[in-house]
Amino acid sequence: MSLQDCCHGGFGVAPPFILRWEDAAVSRRALGHEAFRAWAGVQLRNRGYLDRDGRDWLIRRAREAGRGVGETLFEHIVAIVIAFGNTVEER
Repeated sequence: MSLQDCCHGGFGVAPPFILRWEDAAVSRRALGHEAFRAWAGVQLRNRGYLDRDGRDWLIRRAREAGRGVGETLFEHIVAIVIAFGNTVEER
């Protein structure tokens, strides 16, 4: 089960919901570009369900993260939550 699966209801929470992210500044620092690159590497090794476009996208994003540019892992997580009509409150 992934965060994405949990954000749209069914067996997860029912949208819309508010995610109140405590100590968001600490999480933002910890879940930066290097964390995104490491997470992407795990996804690329373990996720046979990625199609070619998804794999290519993830490789590009991992390379960007390795250069310290593009989306951080924190921003990626927030984007997933928001994509399903939910709200993130950083505290």
